[in-house]
Amino acid sequence: MAESSKNPVVTWWRTFNCYPPEYNRAIHGPYDPRINYACKDKGILDVKLNELPSWLMRRRFTPSAIAGVMSRHFYRSCHHHFIAVRSRSNMFFTVLLITAAMGYVFQLHNMSHHRRYKYHW
Repeated sequence: MAESSKNPVVTWWRTFNCYPPEYNRAIHGPYDPRINYACKDKGILDVKLNELPSWLMRRRFTPSAIAGVMSRHFYRSCHHHFIAVRSRSNMFFTVLLITAAMGYVFQLHNMSHHRRYKYHW
C-alpha cells in the first residue's frame, strides 16, 4: 500500500470522490453537495469595478474548481426544480426544451440552404 501512494497516478486518482478541503464535518454537519464550503466572499454582482481584479485573484480557476462549481449548480438546480414535491412537470418541460434546442442545432445546416433563395418551392 505504501508503494502505491508514491505513484502519482494513484495519488491523482484518489483525489476524486473526496470532500472539498474546506469541508469540516464537526462544523458543517452532513455533507451537502449544493453548498460551497469555502470562505464566504462577495458575489460578482456586489463587487465594484475597482475591486474586480482583487476579487478575481481570490478565485480558483483550476479544472477541479470549475468542475466543483458546475457540480454545485447541477445539484442546486435539481434540488430546486426536479426533486421538489410539487414540480412534476419541470423535468418533462426541461427535457422537451433541450430536445427542441438540440433538434434546431442539428437542422441548422439544412436551413442554411433555404436562406439562399428568396423564392423556393
